[in-house]
Formats: sequence, C-alpha cells, structure tokens
Amino acid sequence: MLDIGRPHGSDWPILSALKADAATRDVAVIVYSIEDDRRTSLQLGACERLVKPVARATLAAAIAR
Repeated sequence: MLDIGRPHGSDWPILSALKADAATRDVAVIVYSIEDDRRTSLQLGACERLVKPVARATLAAAIAR
C-alpha cells in the first residue's frame, strides 16, 4: 500500500521502481491518496486505487482481492 500525495513526498517513484524490477513486478500495490488520480495509478501498475478517507470495509475488500 502506497500513500501518494503525502505532504512530505510521494510514493510514485516507489511504485515505478517496484514495477520495473523483475523480483517485485508482480507484487500487488494499492495506492491510497486524497487526489483522484486513478488513471495514473493503474497505468503505473497499481492493482487498486483508493481515495482518502476510505471506509474500513472498502479497504478490507481491496486487500482481499
């Protein structure tokens, strides 16, 4: 789970690095952010995009997939 758009930085470079490395390419990544950037998240390889705040049930369902 990566928090995109944090005040002290962004995890976009981490997502890009995970998807570029053969050892971590298939790791499921959920992007969690206050911004609506679903398209970018999915283009970079995230399996799910959640917008803050998110209900616990929604988060649990995303993790279960």
